[in-house]
Amino acid sequence: MIDIHPPSHGSLTRRDFFVHLGIVVLGILIAIGLEQTIELLHKHHQAEHAQDALRDESLQNRALVQHDLPSIAEAQQLIRANMHALDHVSSSAPFHPLPYASPTFVLTPHDIAWLALRDSELIPLLPSELSTTYWEMEYDRSITADANAQIVQRRDDVERLLHLHDDPATLSVAERESLLVAFSALDQALTNMRTALLIYNQANEAALAGKPFNPDTVFDQTGVR
Repeated sequence: MIDIHPPSHGSLTRRDFFVHLGIVVLGILIAIGLEQTIELLHKHHQAEHAQDALRDESLQNRALVQHDLPSIAEAQQLIRANMHALDHVSSSAPFHPLPYASPTFVLTPHDIAWLALRDSELIPLLPSELSTTYWEMEYDRSITADANAQIVQRRDDVERLLHLHDDPATLSVAERESLLVAFSALDQALTNMRTALLIYNQANEAALAGKPFNPDTVFDQTGVR
């Protein structure tokens, strides 16, 4: 025979049931709140690291622009010297091209840190002005990439014409005219890259300073119109 012992306490009332239920629910809510708090702190920590990575990348891009702008100016000076020689040499005199700096030194700014942040869930944790500036920089960077592609193409056009014959001095009058046009197109492509880098640099400096970037005033600041 099984002995059945009466409970040591009275039967649960409706009030006791809801008290126990409230304790359970409160425990669950506390656990969820702690989990979300830990996750939020982790995300804030990740966001701080992401901002550090963005700053390091912006410093690298500042150095890149500071290197490229004078290099572009030097390349354009040499290209224009060739254009001047082409424009003033007589049709019967041989044309001897002057060495000109290869424009492949031009680099597109880096964006690895930004792309990693953009594709994460951390952008809402950044200051709104900073994230807006980096979105603008992504657009400006795409312009520098297009300009860089144009430089490579225009450089290839010049090189192709310079190597039509074993000796560029034997270029015909028509070929010289084509070479002059190619040099002019390369010069314009470098000007476009210079403008794009100046605009990008303004946005980059705003990001480094933690200030908002206003693209409407960029031409006044760069002197490019």
